Parts: sequence; structure tokens; C-alpha cells
Amino acid sequence: MMMKTTVETGVLALDLEFNGTGRLELDERGLAMGVSEREGRIALLYNADGNVYGRLVDLHGAVDTTWGLLGGIELKFSYEPGHHSQGWSLTELPSGRFLVSGIVLDQGSTYRAFAAYTRAGGEDRTFGNDGRVVINDWPLNATKVLAVDAEGSDSASAEVGGDFILDEGAVIFTVPTGLVKLTPNGALDLSFGSGGGGAQLRSPNPRATFRARSACLRGGSIVVHGSLTFVDRVEQAIVQVTRDGQIDTRFGEQGWFIEAGNGAANVQGIVAMPEDEVVLISGDMSAHSGVLLGVDAQGDYSERFNDAEAVEIVAGGDTTLLAGQLASGTLVVRGYVTQGSMTSVLLVGCDPYGAPDARFGPQGWAKGFAGLVVMSMAVQVDGRILLACRDLGQSPAQPLFLRVMGLAGR
Repeated sequence: MMMKTTVETGVLALDLEFNGTGRLELDERGLAMGVSEREGRIALLYNADGNVYGRLVDLHGAVDTTWGLLGGIELKFSYEPGHHSQGWSLTELPSGRFLVSGIVLDQGSTYRAFAAYTRAGGEDRTFGNDGRVVINDWPLNATKVLAVDAEGSDSASAEVGGDFILDEGAVIFTVPTGLVKLTPNGALDLSFGSGGGGAQLRSPNPRATFRARSACLRGGSIVVHGSLTFVDRVEQAIVQVTRDGQIDTRFGEQGWFIEAGNGAANVQGIVAMPEDEVVLISGDMSAHSGVLLGVDAQGDYSERFNDAEAVEIVAGGDTTLLAGQLASGTLVVRGYVTQGSMTSVLLVGCDPYGAPDARFGPQGWAKGFAGLVVMSMAVQVDGRILLACRDLGQSPAQPLFLRVMGLAGR
């Protein structure tokens, strides 16, 4: 029998040291999108009426006055009339720069965008064009990408950046046809891939089209997940790319691993694991369950992770897994469970071998907070988990952020 973990116990217990209640709801309209933490400072990101806003708070949820008395500023990707922006993430980098990631909408066209701000909250004009970069000559895949820190490890704080990879200060992100790399100052890295700052990843099968979705940094390589679309079917695949943007043919079959029906049918993200392995995070829509599947450094099913078999998560309803982070040896995955018309937050924990982490309940998962959906997650160094949430029953929406006890809950 599966046990439901309530919001009062275990990893989903609200941390009362955060704003006195474990909840921080901003008194304004908007949708919480991103949350990250570095050295005791928490960065919150939310969108409202086509604009992007950031706010800083301390570990107790009180205003951090680094960005002024209210702790918040508007974050701009563009000053062009008619442009609307949507932020995905706000990250404080080791250099002290804050990097904002998202998109710009312009009369039906969608462009990938980044903006940089100084520690004091001013535009960092050493980055891109007066502090901003808008990539307007690549088609967009608006799927969030798991991110890692500069060493390729998620242990520092969070889904660092939430939708890009940091590689020694450079920024790498997916587009449908492959990868784009920016130098630390925001210029296209012309030495990456085939030149022009991009690495096109062509399908290994001429009858299929590859569409990149997510990526992670693993050791000396970039591992990209995506889908291969045939006329009659869609298959999940990963491709390994060198740091200079070339397909690494030593991995799998000429650089590719094709998921051959082992359960990961709707992959949402990818996480770097110990021993140069990766785990695919999937929601198997046909079976109404979430799936974790390990792939080893050679491009085969991982014998180390659950003996090369998929870990299936059935959490008492239609289960969807979205993204994860390796924190202190535990893979923490966020998602949601739908039962009828009700949606609840789901957190899953397992060790590097795929065994359930008992702190998340007897079967390695915990659910609660009915009516909420988590948009972003950050695991602090002490194991507490920050969640940027959307309340599906609230209209108009207000930015809502929670902190739960997480790995410190028991």
C-alpha cells in the first residue's frame, strides 16, 4: 500500500524559519517562475503583464536590501516598443553577476534572451549589448533545461540558472536544432560547433528529425536530450557533445543513445550523476507514471542505476516528473500528481543507484500542497528545498514561494 505524505511531515513540512510560515506570497500580481540561492541570498523571479521582476531575500525570507530598500527591480531583456518578456530564471553567478534568462515576444516571433545585472542591481553593460543578449536568428524551443554549475555538479545550490548550462563562465543552451554557446561577456562563441556560436545536431537516421530539449554538463562533455520524430513514431534520444561543440562518436552508437522502449517515453529533463552517468527524467503518459532511467558513460543502460531497469514512480494518481537535481548524493526530482481535477506537488528522492530515499517516504516519494504546481526548485546546501509555485485556484495569480524541510526534514 502506498503511503501519502502530508504537508505536516517529512520532506514536505513547511520550514517555519522562512518568513515565519514557510510561505512567502508577494503582495502583487504575477506568476512565480524561478528561485535560486547562493551564499545565503535567495533570488526570486516572477512575471507580470509582459514584464519580468526579481527580488532578493535572505534565508529567513526578509528583504535583502542589496537591490534597494524593497529588494526588487524590473529586469529588462529589451527596451523596444511592443516587446513583451517572460523570465525563466534568475541566478547569482560566482562572479557576483546576476544572470536573467528567458524569452522576448515580438509580434508572433519568440526570441531567446539573457540579461546581466551587477550585484548592486544595475545593468551590467560589460555583457552583450548594454547588458542584454537577444538571439533572434535561431528558432526557439521554449522547454526549460536543467542546469549545472561551472564544475558540472549540482551540489552548490540549485538548478543553477534553470534553463542553461554554465561552463567556466560561458553560457550554453538548447535550441531545437542543437546548442548555442555565449562567451562570458555575452558574445556568440564563434569557435563552438560549426561556427557562428551554434552546434547543429543532426539526426543519426535520415528518416527522422532530431529536436533538442534539455542538456547537462557531465565531466568533459555536454549531454543533450531530445526527440527523434519519424513519420509514424517518436523516440527519445541523447547525444554526447564535446566542449567545443562536436558530436563525441566514442559515446553510444556514433555519439547517440536511443531509448528503445525501457519506459522513458516522455522525457522532460536530464541530470548528471556520479561515475559520469546521467538519469533521464520522464513521465510515461501511457502508464500514468513517472520514470527515472540511468544511462552510463559509454552510452548504454546503466547497470549501476537500478540494474539497467527504469525506476517507476506511481504516486496514487497520474504522475508527471519534470526536473531534478543531485544534492548531497541524493537525486531530488520535482513533479506533480493529478487525481481527478486536483493537482498536488510531488517530490521524489533516490540514491545514485536508484534506490528510494526513505526520507521521502517508504517508496521514495512525498506529495502534498493540493492545488499548487511547482515551476522551479532549488535545494539549499543544508538540504532545505525552495519552491516557486503557482496556485491553480488563484485568480489573478500572486507570486508564491515555499521552503520545505526537504533533506533536513527527518
